[in-house]
Amino acid sequence: MGPREKSKTLTVALVVCVLFGGVTAFRTLENYFTWGDDWAQYLMQAKALLDGNASTLATQNAYMMHTSARQDGPVAYPWGLPLILAGEGITFGFGMLTLKMFNVLFFLLSVIATWRLAREFTFEAMAVLVAAMIALNPMLAHYSNHVMTELPFMAASVYALRAIEWNHKGSRFGPWWSRLCLGILIGVVCTIRANGVLLLLAATTREFLSGKDRIKERPRLGVLILPYLGFAVFSAAWQFFFPGGGDSYIRLLSHITATTLWTNLLTYPVAIFDFFTAGHYSGVAAIALAPVMIYGAVHSWSRTAHLGLYFLATLGLYIVWPEQGQGYRFLIPVAPLVALFLVLGCQALTERWSAQVWFARLARAAPFGVAGVFFAASMFFVIFGKAPQTRWHPYDAESTGMFQWVREHTPADAVFSFFKPRAFHLFTGRLCLTNEVRDLENASYFIYGERLDGNETQPPLEQYLARFNLNLVYENRNFKIFRVQGKRGEIATESH
Repeated sequence: MGPREKSKTLTVALVVCVLFGGVTAFRTLENYFTWGDDWAQYLMQAKALLDGNASTLATQNAYMMHTSARQDGPVAYPWGLPLILAGEGITFGFGMLTLKMFNVLFFLLSVIATWRLAREFTFEAMAVLVAAMIALNPMLAHYSNHVMTELPFMAASVYALRAIEWNHKGSRFGPWWSRLCLGILIGVVCTIRANGVLLLLAATTREFLSGKDRIKERPRLGVLILPYLGFAVFSAAWQFFFPGGGDSYIRLLSHITATTLWTNLLTYPVAIFDFFTAGHYSGVAAIALAPVMIYGAVHSWSRTAHLGLYFLATLGLYIVWPEQGQGYRFLIPVAPLVALFLVLGCQALTERWSAQVWFARLARAAPFGVAGVFFAASMFFVIFGKAPQTRWHPYDAESTGMFQWVREHTPADAVFSFFKPRAFHLFTGRLCLTNEVRDLENASYFIYGERLDGNETQPPLEQYLARFNLNLVYENRNFKIFRVQGKRGEIATESH
């Protein structure tokens, strides 16, 4: 097969992977959102942009977050994704299928971005294989159900990493303007997720690398500063038009403890390998594949040091970040680097073991085997339809009935205590605190939910009843709504 025919074959293979990934993602779409209520905050911010009441929403969220015993997130997320959602909403409406279909688009853009980035570091055929590992991964495809930052940020950040490489191939804008524009691009990425700022580390590191596997001469100071200048100018302008997004992240730093650090240190390095296992036996996958990935990163360090440092900085950030229990979700945007380092490691081992035929064949076949397993799992979803359904979610009959009762039978200024405050705020328009026992001191209503998936940490009802006078006003199979009538002993004291 000649070079031209081979190129056409690889192009067809890439297109097939992209189309198959899109079909898989579409087949796994569900007709609900889960109780993980970050999506509710993003939707409220998007609607606030269109309604012109972003400051009102920020005030309400500030009260909910700062009054709650547990702070579930910032007062406002960075405004990049809400702005995207607002554009989707004003053009096509806020229908659930519309929002999820755009997520499928971001997933497919991530596949194409991965292919373009991988071409810079490996052969064309292997670059298609790296992209296929993203496109055929059923867990990533299924994540199209979650209207959050993971897939948009993955697409944007990988394109930014590709732009860093493009800067060093020569640009029609020249070295100065291209680096200034790179800083602006990184600023755009940060509007989706704040840790996009780590791309500046990758951009700076890349200036010290050459494309010939050797360290080059020290770059000029102006070249190093320009991306930061472009980033600073864009960020200042963005903050002027969209103030407050992500500002309250600083408050969360006070929640860092030895427990959070230890828990995250044990969680995230293994969670990386959920990419291969969807959360099942990821420790085994880590033992088998981590050495290959590390070898690939070290062997190609003179070319990929900026990618490796960006990967490590991202991992380190989430280990330090006090939020626990997020697992693989936070690491989805670095999945393309996981696939790339695995392929580079297998290539390097194939060369190293060239004299040992069977070991060389095993190393060469490993990434194809991973892609094949992904394909088989995705084919299952394509043939048989949706993934296993979650029976308990904000759109089920019990949740819908509870929300409706709240809207129709409680005053607009009532304050509730519920395990998912942001989803509750979206569906009812009522202010809501978290569901710790002490939250009832500032709530007029308390909603006790059955201890189902996602709500396992809720204290037993007896702990609430021991401290507060609660009057049951509504009940269905999953929820009980109580009117909070003060602490135990207050009514008796007042009667004397």
